[in-house]
Amino acid sequence: MRQILFIIGLIAGVLAATAGNVVSLTSAQGRPGEEVTVAVSMTGTAAVSALQLQVPLPDVLTVVPGSEQLGARATDHRATVGVKDGVLNVMVWSLDFTPFAGTEGEVVSFRLRLGNEPTTAALEVSRLVLTDAQGEPLEGTATCGTVTIATPKVQLASRDIDYGHIPIRDTYHRSLVVTNVGNALLTVRGIEPSAAEFSSETAFPLVVEAGATGEVDVTYKPTERGAIVEDVRLLSDKSPAPTPSG
Repeated sequence: MRQILFIIGLIAGVLAATAGNVVSLTSAQGRPGEEVTVAVSMTGTAAVSALQLQVPLPDVLTVVPGSEQLGARATDHRATVGVKDGVLNVMVWSLDFTPFAGTEGEVVSFRLRLGNEPTTAALEVSRLVLTDAQGEPLEGTATCGTVTIATPKVQLASRDIDYGHIPIRDTYHRSLVVTNVGNALLTVRGIEPSAAEFSSETAFPLVVEAGATGEVDVTYKPTERGAIVEDVRLLSDKSPAPTPSG
């Protein structure tokens, strides 16, 4: 039994040693509108002179033109990064088929500009081509990266606050229910009413975790008779449209 296990272990070691190079995309995170850097790294003992990969690019990401930078493993190489028909194309090559230096490390990097919606987008490699020093194809596998757009997002349980038929010269309280459907902390700094009769007794700033719900007090002190419709704006790092009150 010990001899069989030893033989199996030897076979597994040979398979691992002869496996192709592994190309990896790093992950990144940023706020809406920011630019983040994604690097393409490669690990393996096979001599590779050129690399090409394709990644379907999510709509929330945009390639920054001219942002490609060769990595430490590139010696006599050139690189292009672009998008065609929604697919990110990355190419790194040598006119003389010079292999990349070393056996691990960064080959190329580029920048992506982030959209506005909170999300984690996968960078899945749909096609990978590796070429050796003779221009012949090599085996290789790819591991994907992710890009996270970290931002809060406000969702209101209702955009209307109805105080009903109430006597004047008294104080009335209603709550504005705020849910953070984003993936970062939401900070509510206060409210901005369009009339002096409205205020809030909430202790600001009010911090709402991602996926959590908070309540904002809207206090009304009517001084005039009749129907009143006013706007109360919620002030936060992700403000929605004004909330009608009255």
